[in-house]
Amino acid sequence: MKTLILPLALALCSLGYAQSKKAIAPAPTKPQEAAKSGWQYTTWGMTSEEIVAASGGTVRILSGEELRLASGERHTALARGDYTSGPFAFEADFRADKGGTTLRAVRLKLKNPGQYGDLRAAMTSKYGLGDTSESSEYSDVVRWLTEDQLITLYRSKSVQLISLTYTERPRPTGL
Repeated sequence: MKTLILPLALALCSLGYAQSKKAIAPAPTKPQEAAKSGWQYTTWGMTSEEIVAASGGTVRILSGEELRLASGERHTALARGDYTSGPFAFEADFRADKGGTTLRAVRLKLKNPGQYGDLRAAMTSKYGLGDTSESSEYSDVVRWLTEDQLITLYRSKSVQLISLTYTERPRPTGL
């Protein structure tokens, strides 16, 4: 028994030492390493398990029929939960690219479509008029580009669907 305990104790001590070395490692110096962007308590690239953990258990992983119904042509649903900001209550969907397994977007579906005017006013107050705005007989769309996000406010005029979608801001590549 003694021969097993000593190697185990040494292994645990060295593991603790290695972890303590990680904890005091110097901070990253490149801006893209120093700050990871995301929405609220999430960062882009999280798995569904990481999203649930980061939420403190306020969201749940989707599976089965609920997963199939929540996924679309261009995205795979990862998790869902409720979210409230001020007077606005939302159903929050955490999404990956189609067939993916990591967070690429968060869609907040406004539970009370009658609050669209107030929500748009709140977003305009915070982010300005919007970088682009489109209106048709079917929908209204306003987009804001922040330092690290693209935020889209969508209103369907036919089915009373109001949503805010947060995605990582596209970064230019090449020339």
